[in-house]
Amino acid sequence: GACGNMSIPFGQVTIDNTGSFGTATSTITQGCGTYSAVGSGGFFGRELRLSINATSRTCFNFNMTTTLSH
Repeated sequence: GACGNMSIPFGQVTIDNTGSFGTATSTITQGCGTYSAVGSGGFFGRELRLSINATSRTCFNFNMTTTLSH
């Protein structure tokens, strides 16, 4: 589809002593326009949680939350 193989680069993050990645921002250009993305997450016990919110004036907006647990 139009968003196939989309990549959202946020660069390097630092994990603090609570396991948090903090918040990172990125700008992504796609065929439909430009996204502004905010990502956050970290380690919570035995889970890795990531959240991304991407908004655009010309593309479909999306939110993605991922949890990886052991």
